Amino acid sequence: MDESPVVIRLPLRRANAYLVIDERPILVDTGFPGDYPLLKARLSAHRIRPSDLSLVVITHAHFDHTGNLPSLTREADVSIACHANAARNLRDGTSAVVRPRTLLGRAVRPLISLAPKPQPLVPDIVIERETSLRPFGIRGRLLPTLGHTDGCLSLLLDGGSAIVGDLVMNGLLRTKAAHIPLFVHDRAAWERSLRGLLNREVRRFYTGHGGPFDREEIEGLL
Repeated sequence: MDESPVVIRLPLRRANAYLVIDERPILVDTGFPGDYPLLKARLSAHRIRPSDLSLVVITHAHFDHTGNLPSLTREADVSIACHANAARNLRDGTSAVVRPRTLLGRAVRPLISLAPKPQPLVPDIVIERETSLRPFGIRGRLLPTLGHTDGCLSLLLDGGSAIVGDLVMNGLLRTKAAHIPLFVHDRAAWERSLRGLLNREVRRFYTGHGGPFDREEIEGLL
């Protein structure tokens, strides 16, 4: 197989999930609670059933990314991978702490408390360092990319693409440009994570909100 892994954006109501197809398919993030019928329909459009997935990767423990894990795991016996700090949130049924970076972030934060409380889950694979995805049929690696929260992962795929969760996002207010996320747990860690991906020659950034973004636009954030 000479081509790079195929990345397919699965737009849901408030966030993107991603289907990555290589030797086997994996799913990245699951969307906002209540989106499971839509998520299944998006997968089905590409002839993928939940039981076909070799892995579900959670980029970070916010409800708009983990919301349909309970429904998915009830239907399919599929492994879940996340960062070690996100694993703590999943086990406790909590979301990662949000630290607003902007006035808009401070305005949005109270609304987050109204979200449904996550159902506790135990992840199967806990990531603390760069980890190959080859055992799951994907030419790529999972890479801790802290900053938005203290438990973020990115998928670094062979061929120059990366799925980065909310490490980068659009402006939310109907803007398509790349922005620093509204919530940043650690600005220095965020900068290191983004520079680390750029140093690995990532050319295409797939994000949880908006995107994808080209390298040149991401470079402009630093």
